[in-house]
Amino acid sequence: MQQGGGRTRMNNRRSETDIVTEILRVALERPGITRVMYSVNLNHRAADKYLNDLQKKGLVEIVDRSLRKRFQTTPRGKEVLDHLEEAMQLLQQ
Repeated sequence: MQQGGGRTRMNNRRSETDIVTEILRVALERPGITRVMYSVNLNHRAADKYLNDLQKKGLVEIVDRSLRKRFQTTPRGKEVLDHLEEAMQLLQQ
């Protein structure tokens, strides 16, 4: 049985789609990895894995390498985010 956001009653774990959606949303504000970790509730290893995967797919980019990496959702990532949010809204109706 599905509940909102891809979670099931017996399994409260988030789906990868939920996590990607949250990361793309947070990355609109150019956060560092620590902010991504806290906002999306991931450990460093998981946040780094997701960010690297999203970067390889062209959905997130590194925008500032001075002292700390900052991540930003790319235009393509914003388009994917819009589609994911639209799909989630349709599924919750």
